[in-house]
Amino acid sequence: MLQFRHLILKDVKYLNFFLILCTFAIFIATKTSAQESLSKLSEADRQVYNEYQNQISRFASVSNHYELARYYTLAGNLLWKNKLHEDAIRFFEKALDENRILGNQNAIKVLNNNIGIIYTELGKDETALIYFNESLKINRALNKKAEIAYDLINIGLSLQNLGRYSESNQKLEEALELTKEENDLKTMKTCYGMMAENYEKLGNSAKSMEYYNQFNSIQKFLQQQEIDRATEAKNQAEARRLMTELELASTQDTLSQVIEISKEKEMQIRLLNTEKQLQESKIKEQEARIRSERLFRLVLVGIVFFVLLVAFLIYIQLRQKKKANELLAQKNAEISAQKQKITDSIHYAHRIQKAVLTPREEILHVFAGHFIYFQPRELVSGDFYLLSETKGYVVVSAVDCTGHGVPGAFMSMLGISFLNEILSSYDPTGKDFSAATILNQMREKIILSLHQTGARKETKDGMDMSICLFEPGLKKVHFAGAHNSMYLIRNNELQQFDADKMPISIHRNAEKPFTNHEIPLQKDDCIYLFTDGYADQPGGEKGRKFLSRNLKQLLLDIHTRNMNEQKAILQQTFENWKNGYPQRDDILILGIKIP
Repeated sequence: MLQFRHLILKDVKYLNFFLILCTFAIFIATKTSAQESLSKLSEADRQVYNEYQNQISRFASVSNHYELARYYTLAGNLLWKNKLHEDAIRFFEKALDENRILGNQNAIKVLNNNIGIIYTELGKDETALIYFNESLKINRALNKKAEIAYDLINIGLSLQNLGRYSESNQKLEEALELTKEENDLKTMKTCYGMMAENYEKLGNSAKSMEYYNQFNSIQKFLQQQEIDRATEAKNQAEARRLMTELELASTQDTLSQVIEISKEKEMQIRLLNTEKQLQESKIKEQEARIRSERLFRLVLVGIVFFVLLVAFLIYIQLRQKKKANELLAQKNAEISAQKQKITDSIHYAHRIQKAVLTPREEILHVFAGHFIYFQPRELVSGDFYLLSETKGYVVVSAVDCTGHGVPGAFMSMLGISFLNEILSSYDPTGKDFSAATILNQMREKIILSLHQTGARKETKDGMDMSICLFEPGLKKVHFAGAHNSMYLIRNNELQQFDADKMPISIHRNAEKPFTNHEIPLQKDDCIYLFTDGYADQPGGEKGRKFLSRNLKQLLLDIHTRNMNEQKAILQQTFENWKNGYPQRDDILILGIKIP
């Protein structure tokens, strides 16, 4: 521990020694810089500079911040006057530090402005902007409009030097508004001149000319004021001389008259000189006006040429657009014709599909109490239902084919054909005939007809279906399902008979037979077969699925109503649930009430 402490003390000594060396190096560098600056000053300025340094040393020893700020500023001004920019900045920065301690906002803003101007002279406009913005911030707080305008002009000049002409114009516009309030014509002239130059750089000749004309008119006005003041001053001087001559004339004779004559001649000569100057000034104004008019004509010719060029380009574009529109109209007509053919074909397919579905009269003959809620997503459907009666046995099925619309409709036609073929080839009184047997046969035919082998990239087209085989007298029902279950409601309780989790198509369990459920029936039992379209419909406030549990609860709530009312409630609930969301899939729900 003692050794460790010794090492720390040793390191601290080295650190102190290093700090002393750094301080000494900074002192030497500062002194060298000061000596170099001093060598560039004249003898008189060097004496003033040395006096400032002596005062700085004296007031630094007693921490007199006010005097330190004053002498740092004086030294900075002296160095700035002698073009020693870097040294001037160094003293102004020190003056800033002292004024910040004093809280002298006026001095702080002036120093920031001075440093900004020096950096502008050095060509470091990005750095200058920092100091000009500090000065502007203080002047805004003090609400000094004239000084705000000067700061904005300085910022505008730096932005102009950096090529940021649009930003420069924004600052100059604000400065212009302030100078108008103050009626400061000279500053207004500066704003107009800089903005004219900016717009010229931006390529906006019209704006450039507008601001140049404003600049020129103010300049002429100010020049005329100067001429008027000069003329008035000269006239007053001549009048005083004339009074003096008249007084002398009252006391002198011939000599006085001679002197008076010479004075008059001298006055005439001076008046002629004044008139000559005025003439020269007018000639310059005329030359400037001629230049302005020539520039205006050139700009006008350029604008006319530009407008004609734009008009020509617009004409070419309109012609091209017209041709494109004609071609587009032709294509649209072709597409419309093709669409009409496709639509006619789909309508024809719809009529065929509707024709092969079991007519409602046949269903009413078997089940007086029933409903079919069938709502395809498109004109033709991938869902279908079937009722078939043979020797007192009744088969009811609800089927959901892969896809919807035209592709689904093709699968549904295939499914109806296969299902009718199976039902016509079997004897329902046979021992091997059951709901599960029908699903097994359907699966074999789908796999065979679609040439399904189970390859990875092979399509998995097929069907999900539920099927009920009612025995004569409707005392018992056989149920089997491929993904689609069956609900039975009895005595206000819902029983779910689960389907097998495999489709009517190729599957890893394709060799496994479907499960057959035998269910005794009672009077007023309600049986529901359905596809997944209703439960999977997104909607509600959050766009979520309706879900099977909500469908179960809805069926429990309405099962005591007659079948037509149940269908109407299911339809209305579905429309309300969608809440603006599009229908996602075909909808099929079959409801049967056992008499």
